[in-house]
Amino acid sequence: MLNGGEKKRRLYKAMFTDQDTTTFAKILVINGHDVDPFKTHTEYWYVNGASLSLLGQQSLTFEHEDGDDAPSNLPTDWQAFTSPKFGTWTVLKGIAGCGGSLYFSGYAGYDLCFCIVASQQAVTSLVCYDIRLNAALPDLDNVTPDGQFRSIPGPIGGAIGTSTSYAPADPTASTTRYAGG
Repeated sequence: MLNGGEKKRRLYKAMFTDQDTTTFAKILVINGHDVDPFKTHTEYWYVNGASLSLLGQQSLTFEHEDGDDAPSNLPTDWQAFTSPKFGTWTVLKGIAGCGGSLYFSGYAGYDLCFCIVASQQAVTSLVCYDIRLNAALPDLDNVTPDGQFRSIPGPIGGAIGTSTSYAPADPTASTTRYAGG
């Protein structure tokens, strides 16, 4: 679902806007070539379980950097799961309630939302919404979160758009797994 940039990989960092700019997640997106040991067309999610109490309390800021080599700063003690880079998008009418924390940002012609559902220790579901009023199905890897996403109470009524979602098969597992999409 996330744009992999122009190089072999893109590393996103999502940080809360608290005083410590606590990192929520790092997401590594691999493009058309493997970056050893990471496989092509895959997103690798690393979620800081210690930050989950900030969901819905603080806004999130996204930044990214592109490269051709494997990043050396990926956490080994955070929740880890993978997702296919090309998610399955479905058409929707409004976001009635996501069951978790809803984050919104309008930028560069997009109105993107993320719904993040988590237990006390792990993310259990993640949904991305592209809610442009005249939204057609987006390019399947063309979502580029950038800048600040503010926490909103939802629902977002009357919006027409598309969504894709995925969740780890076992949110408490320490190994990288995928289910959904």
